[in-house]
Amino acid sequence: MSSHVPSKRAKTTPPTSPSTLEHDKENLLKSWKAMGGAVHALWNGNEHDVSKWQGVEVGEISNGQRRIVCVIWKRQNLKSHLPLELFALSELIFLDLADNDLQGQIPSEIGNLSSLRFLNLSSNKLTGSIVDSIGDLKNLTDLYLASNRFTGSIPASLGRLFHLSELNLANNALSGEAPSSLADLNSLTELWLQGNQLSGNQPIGPLRDTEARKYVEALHRRSNFRYVEIGIAVTLKRQMQSQSSTRSLPPLFTFLSQNNDMTDCIFSFLDPMYCCVKDRLALLKISAALKKSEKWLRQKHGDDVAKWNGISVKGGRVVKVSWPNQGFATKIPPEFGDLTGLSELDLSNGGLTGDIPKSLKNLKALTKLDLSKNKLTGDMHSLRPLRNLKKLNALYLVSNLYSVEDVPPVLYKRGRLQDFFAKL
Repeated sequence: MSSHVPSKRAKTTPPTSPSTLEHDKENLLKSWKAMGGAVHALWNGNEHDVSKWQGVEVGEISNGQRRIVCVIWKRQNLKSHLPLELFALSELIFLDLADNDLQGQIPSEIGNLSSLRFLNLSSNKLTGSIVDSIGDLKNLTDLYLASNRFTGSIPASLGRLFHLSELNLANNALSGEAPSSLADLNSLTELWLQGNQLSGNQPIGPLRDTEARKYVEALHRRSNFRYVEIGIAVTLKRQMQSQSSTRSLPPLFTFLSQNNDMTDCIFSFLDPMYCCVKDRLALLKISAALKKSEKWLRQKHGDDVAKWNGISVKGGRVVKVSWPNQGFATKIPPEFGDLTGLSELDLSNGGLTGDIPKSLKNLKALTKLDLSKNKLTGDMHSLRPLRNLKKLNALYLVSNLYSVEDVPPVLYKRGRLQDFFAKL
């Protein structure tokens, strides 16, 4: 177990020994105050009955005692560090502190919560390494630490969480290779590691290329395994693309290498309309940046990207986005550059402003781009991101606010586009 030295932690009194409900109540109140919560908001008008406090559930444990077993303080605007008193609630089963403003490291004392089954600390500002003592939570089934600022490697101690069903470490700054011990989690059904800085040529840990296919097959043999989002090696992609290795893969068996140094993504080979998760996430970010709701994007079709508003999917990739006449009135989101399978993009008459984002240079498959009838500005240099699009043969820029006459105002076929781009 690694030692934990909190930085700039406010001084707190030692936590009360957690032996009775009254002691739980005292430690819970100290925890709420330490994280900046207003006491009246916690009490809910019931100062003395802890079972009626905000997000608190009291239950009867095996020896007949009544103890605090559940704390849900999600989106409570809690701040500061995680107080040690919180980890004195020894009978806690469910702890959800997601979507707050918590900072600093996770104390090693978290390992004291031996009864804990559900832990969600996602969407905070927690830093430092993921402490080894989390591996002491032997009853844990769900662990969510996504969207924080964790650094360092994924601790091998997580491989001791044999009851773990879902593990989400996405969108941090974790580095190195994922430990091979994760492959021993036989109860695991969902694994999320994207949005980190993981490295290596294998899906999990120090697996050699020759073992990669065996790893995939082993996961598939688990009837309970549903979903994984991690980095993946090119060699594994080649293996999976062979008929023999893809025949029995389930439609939702999806691999993702978003923001990890493990190359590309692999999507379902059995369901051609199932979209690469990387593209789906990019579309959600784009619609938010364009100030459009998920309802506008999804059109009551859930995760079926092929039926989303103006979207065409082929071979598991988004190949066409057709959003004309939408009145966006904002800049072109740079996340469009993540749709690397895109062949057609129509954002005409959308009130778009500013320059063309540099990220569009990533759209190597793009053949048609319609940005006409917007309010785009700049000069010829602002069009340089389009210079490397070798497959582009149709470009519409008419009716914008470009400042020079030699910016092409109308559709240009490939030959004329080459002449124009040579000037940039």
